[in-house]
Amino acid sequence: MKLYITSIILVLSFGGFLKAQLPQQEGHYTDLKTALKHPKEVKKLVLNEVKGLERKLHKFKNLEVLQVEGTSLQSLPANIGKLKKLKELRLANNQLTDLPATLANLPQLEVLNLANNRLKEIPQNLQQLPTLKNLQLRGNELKGILLRPEDLQHTPLYTSLTEALKEPEKVLRLSLNNLQELPESIGQFKNLQSLNLNNGYLTQLPKSINQLGQLQELSLVNNRLTELPSSLTDLKNLKSLNLSANPIAQLPENLGKLTQLKQLTALQCRLTDLPSSVGDLKMLEQLHLSGNRFQSLHESIGSLSNLKLLDLSQNPLQSLPQTLGNLGNLKQLNLSQNQLLKLPENIGSLKELKLLNLNQNQLEALPKSLGDLKLLENLQLNGNTLKTLPESIGKLAKLKNLDLNFNHLQQLPAGIGELGSLKNLQLLGNQLKTLPAQIGQLKNLSSLSLDKNPLQSLPDLSNLKQLSHLSFDFKQLPVAEVEKLKNSLLQTSVSPLQVRQLDFLK
Repeated sequence: MKLYITSIILVLSFGGFLKAQLPQQEGHYTDLKTALKHPKEVKKLVLNEVKGLERKLHKFKNLEVLQVEGTSLQSLPANIGKLKKLKELRLANNQLTDLPATLANLPQLEVLNLANNRLKEIPQNLQQLPTLKNLQLRGNELKGILLRPEDLQHTPLYTSLTEALKEPEKVLRLSLNNLQELPESIGQFKNLQSLNLNNGYLTQLPKSINQLGQLQELSLVNNRLTELPSSLTDLKNLKSLNLSANPIAQLPENLGKLTQLKQLTALQCRLTDLPSSVGDLKMLEQLHLSGNRFQSLHESIGSLSNLKLLDLSQNPLQSLPQTLGNLGNLKQLNLSQNQLLKLPENIGSLKELKLLNLNQNQLEALPKSLGDLKLLENLQLNGNTLKTLPESIGKLAKLKNLDLNFNHLQQLPAGIGELGSLKNLQLLGNQLKTLPAQIGQLKNLSSLSLDKNPLQSLPDLSNLKQLSHLSFDFKQLPVAEVEKLKNSLLQTSVSPLQVRQLDFLK
């Protein structure tokens, strides 16, 4: 056997050992002197020393990646702002104490890693860079800087109030469980950004909680709170609020003042309505309200223009406001286990919707506009009282899963054969006597459930090459139909063993 070495250069070291070195990647330099000989060619510069960098940095006009980590670097030259093509700046584990304002002049910067330095502040306009996707600041001594959730998770977590109060200005994350009472001293944590008070016995919150001006995350799960102080809405930087498993009957009327809130979770509470100001939560992306006592929704919910997920499952909802159709960015809507009799006709206006869960309601019909949900992939209608489906259902070109188990369906529209992306079709427990021949056009169908239907025949399934699971009581078929079914299933992906079992029914 011949051994070919094409991409490894072998170098004999002075110690007599043979070392393997990867070839220099084009535009990738690890030595400043060498890089300065060809400054226009340098696209990536990785250095483990900083001597001379300050005077020469501006020469690398085409530099895209600069990595200087684990050195004695204390400051950056102002001319770094001239690197207009820089996309990644990695400066972790140095001795940086400040940053030049010119960093904000980097129009293509996407990654900025400043972890584990000695920074106490950063330029105010730095976080506003439109291209910046990844900013890492953990391991610094920053004050007044709101960290991203992923960076916040790397900061020290305090679990003792006594210890935290020794240096309250350093505390960014605090988790206190099993509390009987939250003292007024909580207001001393001016830099606190995450507060977890889960699994306690709290019946009220102190007024001083509104002094936590930097707070971004507040979790109060599983306490005994019956109301929230209106001062809670003074937390202008709050992005996530979790009130689940508390006997709260209503939310503050001025809830809309939490203008930065992105996620509101109140599962298994006693809420019966939302305040009208909820529509002012323009940044809200997720609203979790499962397991409450809503019978209706305030129409202002339609003003949540940025909402992507709405979970209202396990409520006694009987109707939905027309304004629901205004949620143009909604991707997931869970309305399962309610008492809905019908859907608003403008449900088809939810153009971004991918998941619609309507299981276990009392729906007797579906609006024609349902077919306008062009991006819908998952439609759950299990446990309703549907007798028919609108022909427009065939317009759901991206639908992959359709659950119609346990309804009162007596027939299916021919348009169902237009669901070219459908993979899973569940029809268990209906009143179907026949299936449209167009079922045989569902070339991506892999699972078909037909149990507990009075079917006496099945259409030709031979074109369903992807079909691997067919659930049906074959004993109810006449012998002639069994033979036709066997021949068509031999062309599918249904297991040969299941097909051979049909021979025992002849």
